[in-house]
Amino acid sequence: MSIFGKDTPSQKEIGIVAGSGMLPQIIASACLKQKRKVTIFPIKNSRKNLRKDFPNCRIIPEESSLWNFLKIALSLHIKEFVMVGGFPQRSVSSIEMKREMNLVGRILSALLFRRKGDDSALKNIIFLLRLLGIKVIPPQFFYPQLCPSRKGALGRIQPNHSQKKDISLGVKMLHSVSSFDMGQAVVVSEGLIIGVEAMEGTDQLLRRAGSMRNRKKGGVLVKVPKIGQNRSLDLPSIGIQTIRKAAQADLRGIALEQEGALMIPPDKIIQEADRLKLFLYIFPRTHRYSLL
Repeated sequence: MSIFGKDTPSQKEIGIVAGSGMLPQIIASACLKQKRKVTIFPIKNSRKNLRKDFPNCRIIPEESSLWNFLKIALSLHIKEFVMVGGFPQRSVSSIEMKREMNLVGRILSALLFRRKGDDSALKNIIFLLRLLGIKVIPPQFFYPQLCPSRKGALGRIQPNHSQKKDISLGVKMLHSVSSFDMGQAVVVSEGLIIGVEAMEGTDQLLRRAGSMRNRKKGGVLVKVPKIGQNRSLDLPSIGIQTIRKAAQADLRGIALEQEGALMIPPDKIIQEADRLKLFLYIFPRTHRYSLL
């Protein structure tokens, strides 16, 4: 099997590298229900009340160093990890860990003649972990509902023919720029690219799209993983706020790739999309661009 092939979980103790947001709690709860022992490795300054967020879990003191994290993980003999949640924006600790991750990626790129770039650096980190005997398990292994596999509309609202053409254009556009290590989202309306996600994230993309005075109401947010992207760590995701901000930007819906995005939490997202009269559409996982 390829060094970047899929890792499958066993029944051993699981470590969760927990950033911000509710996803780490969802995964911890799912693992506990599967009778697995759970150890939380919190990203420094990412959470306010660790004991309340993670009852019945062993909690390691907050850490901001990748090297110290690896040392602790190896000393505890934890060989399976899930990495979920966000880094706190602009925090010194998150910047420090990201720099160390990029440094490891550059070293491995030089030693092993691997490709460079943020996404490739991420693959190099997983390569390093596997050399140390550590598996990285995607969160959807423990909570499959997070990653929709059923094609078509998830709620009551269906996209029309014109909106499906916009989805196809968005997919084609994101695939064409995936090698540039850009974002994973685009807003398309009536055959026009309204905005592409950059480092600022999806919320800011939606704010930009909504602020364009000359734009007609309508359009769709399309989110797609980059071609060749490692799906263990960095799938695109949407939450309740994504649905609300899309409605505030006067969009008509959101389109995600089949098994290519996380919905956190899935049931509430579908309910909110229905309430705001937005379609939530899952298109097939394909490198072809036409959905019609």
